[in-house]
Amino acid sequence: FRICNNVFLALIIGIAAIQLVMPSFNLLIGTHITFDLFTNWQLFVLIIVITTIVGILAGSYPALYLSRFKPSTVLKGVTVSGKGAARLRKTLVVTQFTISLALMVVTGLVYTQLEYVKNKDLGLDKDQVLVVPLAGANVSQQIETLKQQLVQNPNVERAAASLNVPGSIAFGFDYHLDGKPEDDVSNISSYIVDHDFVQTLGIELVAGRSFSQDISSDAATGFMINETAAAQFGWDNPIGKKIDYLRPTGGGFETVKSGEVIGVLKDFHFSSLKTSINPVIFQTWADNSVMNSISLRVNTSNFSETSIAIQETFKRVVPDVIYNASFMDELFEANYQSDEQAGSVLIYFSLIAIIIACLGLFSLSSYIAEQRTREIGVRKVLGASTQSLVALLSTDFLKLVAISFVIASPIAYFSMEKWLQDFAYKVDIGVGIFLLAGLAGLLITLLTVSYQAIKAAMVNPIQSLRSE
Repeated sequence: FRICNNVFLALIIGIAAIQLVMPSFNLLIGTHITFDLFTNWQLFVLIIVITTIVGILAGSYPALYLSRFKPSTVLKGVTVSGKGAARLRKTLVVTQFTISLALMVVTGLVYTQLEYVKNKDLGLDKDQVLVVPLAGANVSQQIETLKQQLVQNPNVERAAASLNVPGSIAFGFDYHLDGKPEDDVSNISSYIVDHDFVQTLGIELVAGRSFSQDISSDAATGFMINETAAAQFGWDNPIGKKIDYLRPTGGGFETVKSGEVIGVLKDFHFSSLKTSINPVIFQTWADNSVMNSISLRVNTSNFSETSIAIQETFKRVVPDVIYNASFMDELFEANYQSDEQAGSVLIYFSLIAIIIACLGLFSLSSYIAEQRTREIGVRKVLGASTQSLVALLSTDFLKLVAISFVIASPIAYFSMEKWLQDFAYKVDIGVGIFLLAGLAGLLITLLTVSYQAIKAAMVNPIQSLRSE
C-alpha cells in the first residue's frame, strides 16, 4: 500500500507538471492541446485505473520476493540476492540506456539533416529576397509601375514579378516537345516570369540568353528550361528546340503559345529537398494578369525603414493588395517546420530518458556498492587503491552501457534510414554520430557511478568488515 500511495503521489505531481508545461509544449509543436481531467471523465477513469494497476504491480514484486525468504535466514542477518533479481535490475538499466542512446543518435541525425538542408546550395540566392503576394487584387496594369517605384528605393536592388516563386509548389502545364509524336503531351512544372526574374534570384545561365524586355518576341515565342529538362527531353543542344504550350479542351488540346528554347538555366531547387529537381519550363507573357508575386532583392542593413518604405509604395501604387511579405528563405524553411518541431521534441525526450536512466543507474550502483562492502574492505586491507576500486565497481556498469549501445545502434540506424527516405537529398549515416552517442553514454555512466564508487572506496576498511 505504501508503494501505491507513492504512485498516486507521483500521479498528482505529474498532472501538476503537465499543467505547467502544456503552454510551452503547445508553443513548441504549434498545437492547442488541452488537458482537463474534470471535463473528460473517461480519461480521468482511465488514468486512475492505469495508476492503480501500476501501483499493484510495483508493490507486488517486492512483496512476493520478500515472502520467499526463510525467517531463520533473515534473523541470522543473511540475505541472498537471487540471480533472477540481478538479471531484472540489469535488464532495466540496459533498457533505459538503450532508449537513451537511440534517442541521442536519432536527435543528432535529425539536426544534422536539418542543418544540411538549410545550408545546401540551392542553385539560387534566396537570402535577402522579400516575397510579396499579389493575390486578391487585379493589379496587372500596375505591376511595371510598382516595380519601377520600388527600385527607386536605394535599398531595393531588384524587383521581379512571377507566377509562383521558389519555395512553393510550381504549377504543371501541358506541353508538346520537339521530337515527340504529335499526340504526346507532357505535364511539366512551369513558372511564368518577367525579364528580371533570373537576375533577381541570382540563377545561373548556362546556355543561350535570358528573357529580355527589349526583345518583344520573347513573350510570344520564347521559352527557357533548366538542365534537368534538357537532359530528360534528350536535347544535347536545346537552344532552338521547339515547344508548344497547350491548353486542354473538351476534345483534346489547343495551342496557346508556340516557340523555341532561348536559354538554359542551371538546375536550382524550387521546392524542398524532399523532392528531386524536376524538369522546369519558364515562360514570359506580355500580359501580367497571371502574376501573383513580387520578389524584391533588398539590403537588410536597415530593414525596418526599408520595410516601411516598401509598404508605403504598395499602398500608393496598388492599394487593393494586402501587404503580407515574407523572406524567400522562410518559405523554404516552412517545408521543414514539422521536422524541426519533431527534432525539438526529441531533445526533451532524450533529456528525460537520460535522467531516468541515470536515476536507475544511481540506485543500482548504490545497491551493488552496499552488497560488496566486505569485498571492498578486504581489497583495501590487501592494498587496493581507491582508483582500482572505482574501476572495479564501474566495470560492470560500463559493460551494461556497451550492451545498450550494441542494441540501440541498429534500432537508431533503421529508424533514421526510414525517416531519411522522405528526403531526395540527405546526409550519410556515418559511424561518427554513433561513436559520439556511445562516448556520451560512457561519460554519463562514469559520472553517475563514480559518486557511489568513490564513496564506497573511501570507507575505512575496518568499518566495512565490522558491518558484516
